Amino acid sequence: MEKENIYVLNQEDSIAINNNFIEVKVQNELKKYNIDELKKVSIVTTDKGPFIDDTSLLLQFENSCLIFPSENPLTEIFLFEQLAKFVKIDFEEVIKASSSTDNKEFILYKSLS
Repeated sequence: MEKENIYVLNQEDSIAINNNFIEVKVQNELKKYNIDELKKVSIVTTDKGPFIDDTSLLLQFENSCLIFPSENPLTEIFLFEQLAKFVKIDFEEVIKASSSTDNKEFILYKSLS
């Protein structure tokens, strides 16, 4: 089994959808993922707040995982204005995650394949 690559996007990194590909710029390196390869989208919360960012958007592919801290201004734009056009997002889970103060994962989308 291939080793999983985990990328944490910082303030200077970017993410967008272009021609059915999720394009991520992490530490000045461009990575492209086909939306069809997306396995899971979730919001992960911790009990570390409120003085540090304790919520992250997690995108999981076969051998890669993108962690996008919620304090990045692109997080909401990407999730609600871009990704939601391509996959069915469970908005009830988004609402639950927004009020969570626990260490928990809220699954917004999971591939059937």
